[in-house]
Amino acid sequence: MRGCDLSWNGNTGLGMGECEDCVVEDCTLLANNYRRFHAGWHCGGMKCIPRNRGCTVRRCEAAYNVASDGIWFDSDNADIRILGNVSHHNGGCGIFYEINKGGGLIADNLVYGNRGRGIYISGSQNMWVVHNTVAGNQAGIVCMPRGEEWPLQNVHVLNNLLVRNTITGEGHARGCELTLFMGCPADSYTRTVASNHSDYNLYAEAGWAPTMRHSWNPDNTLQEWRQRFGEDAHSKAMPVPFEFKGTGFRLLAREGMNIAGPLPEPIGWKPASPGLVGASATQWP
Repeated sequence: MRGCDLSWNGNTGLGMGECEDCVVEDCTLLANNYRRFHAGWHCGGMKCIPRNRGCTVRRCEAAYNVASDGIWFDSDNADIRILGNVSHHNGGCGIFYEINKGGGLIADNLVYGNRGRGIYISGSQNMWVVHNTVAGNQAGIVCMPRGEEWPLQNVHVLNNLLVRNTITGEGHARGCELTLFMGCPADSYTRTVASNHSDYNLYAEAGWAPTMRHSWNPDNTLQEWRQRFGEDAHSKAMPVPFEFKGTGFRLLAREGMNIAGPLPEPIGWKPASPGLVGASATQWP
């Protein structure tokens, strides 16, 4: 599917089920779910369920989808590639990858201004989340299990740029830049899941210190995150100049962002600028 306008549908712009080796590229998925179906069921820009194999979504725009997610893969998908998309101002998550054991790659996406999580990995395994720019969402990148049947394992969060994914006010912050499950409850720092990793990410300091979480709560500073769990050893926290104007986003400079680490060959994907964190797109529109 190439160059399609999949917009203003009552429920969903695009659905894929039991597809193999399909490519969706250069499409727009705007203002779907205007009839406001429940987001826990099936709606939004793109809801792909179940058992898709070897499919790719690239260079699409998913935006303004009402009370729902932008790009959503749900249940038993495998080897899915979500590459170079822009997902913004959706009523739910920008990109949602839910209960999939077969692995996938989420890379080079610009995800900003969503009312839910920017990128949400739920109960999935063997995932690579790399070189994305995630900005101004209610939370940044969230990776958590879904009970015993759907653990979170072998998830790698690398070379991403995370910018102001919190809602702040009166001495507190809601949301955080990264949530990556370590196998321990919120009130413990005894790690029991050792296969989930994060590194070479850039966390923007934008009026509030960036934080990471090992469960749904509580927050860890970058220093605490390293000490307690040994993650993000090469990551960096620093001020990042950016601009939100209307429904647009723009990075104003990329100085200091050349901290990206190498990606393993089996991923089969390379960024346009391997040394820079974040997505290749620095503004939209």
